[in-house]
Amino acid sequence: MDLRQQSGVIDFAQAQAQLGSLSVELGKQLGTGKVEAPWSDTRLTGSGKSGVIEFFDLIAKPRWDGRLAIGTLELRDVAADSWAVINVRNSGAIAFTGGFDGLFDDLGGRVLFNFTDASEISINTFVWGSILAPKADFRGQGHVEGTVIGQSVSQAFELGHEPFRPQGNAVPEPQSLALLLAGLVALAWASRRRQLLPQADFAPHRQALLE
Repeated sequence: MDLRQQSGVIDFAQAQAQLGSLSVELGKQLGTGKVEAPWSDTRLTGSGKSGVIEFFDLIAKPRWDGRLAIGTLELRDVAADSWAVINVRNSGAIAFTGGFDGLFDDLGGRVLFNFTDASEISINTFVWGSILAPKADFRGQGHVEGTVIGQSVSQAFELGHEPFRPQGNAVPEPQSLALLLAGLVALAWASRRRQLLPQADFAPHRQALLE
């Protein structure tokens, strides 16, 4: 066997710029879902509406050793044909340490964790959802059932077979992932603007986005 470098597959510099900008734009979106932490678990509750993007603002909590961690998450009232974008508002090093409950497994690649300012992500559990952390180094010995985008990888954690799905059952190729995620932002902007437009005017724009 021989090992050769192939050119023209992915422009990583361009992808870094696009996905970094996407992370910032997603981070600007205000939370539309409810976030509650009555006990040690955190509950995320959406609107239950079909075909929408539910945005959640999540703050990682300090552990006993002072490190920031995302513990057990429970997701409720997010329709199976909707998306959940979870903006994690912390910077620095953050670890996934808890379990997942609710609709994470039922959404089939429609959950995205967005870390705009995190410098390190530790995967220490089974994570349901894709992770966008363009400034972060990834490490840990856990499992991610989704797409992972970051600055670097220092430890070989496990990736599952459920990639991020922008709509339907389409599976994005790596080189088109930036455009497909950008379409998610456009869909979010359009869904917010719909409240200001008559339904007849908005319908063709929504159909064009979905196609």
